[in-house]
Formats: sequence, structure tokens, C-alpha cells
Amino acid sequence: MSDQNLTNANVNSANIEKLPQGQAVAGMVCGIVGLLFSFCLWFIGFPLSMVGVILSAMGLKKCKEGTGGGKGMAIAGLVTGIIGLVLSIIYIILIFVIWGSAAAASSAYYYY
Repeated sequence: MSDQNLTNANVNSANIEKLPQGQAVAGMVCGIVGLLFSFCLWFIGFPLSMVGVILSAMGLKKCKEGTGGGKGMAIAGLVTGIIGLVLSIIYIILIFVIWGSAAAASSAYYYY
């Protein structure tokens, strides 16, 4: 009798449909790639991180509503996307500070 219950449990678990995880997966991938690109190519990393945060937030919302799966991937995409955004913003600020100080230093020689 226990073999019959075990067989029924296997059949029932095979019939369970998985919830769609597309937004969570896409958000995680964009967040990770955006984080990687934010170190050297900020103009690619910034938009990818932004898309990763948006998709991950939408995926997390679907998980909370019960219409989507992949909550862990959505959280990972959200975290990596936010870190990628912060690093890209810091990198952009550093570029403008260095560019501004170089311009100020080079223009000082033109005044006699």
C-alpha cells in the first residue's frame, strides 16, 4: 500500500506546473552583466543595471502575487543591479572630476 502512495506522489508532483520565471531570470542576467560592465564600460553597465533592477522588481512583484516564480533570482538581480548602478554612478562622477581637474590645470598655462 505504501508503494501505491509513493507512485501517486510521483505522478502528482510531475503534474505540478512551474510558474513562469522569465522576468526574474532576465533581471538577474541583466543585473550580473551590468555589474561586470560597470567596472570598465560604464556606458553599457549603467543601462543594463537599470534594466536589471526594473525587471527584477517586476519579477519580485509577480512572486509576491503568486503568479511568477524565481524569487531568489529576482532578489539576486535586484542586488546586483543596484550595486552596478552605484558603481557606474561613482565611475561617472570620478570621470567628470578628473576631466574637470585636467581641464582646469591645462587652462592655467594659457594665461600669462
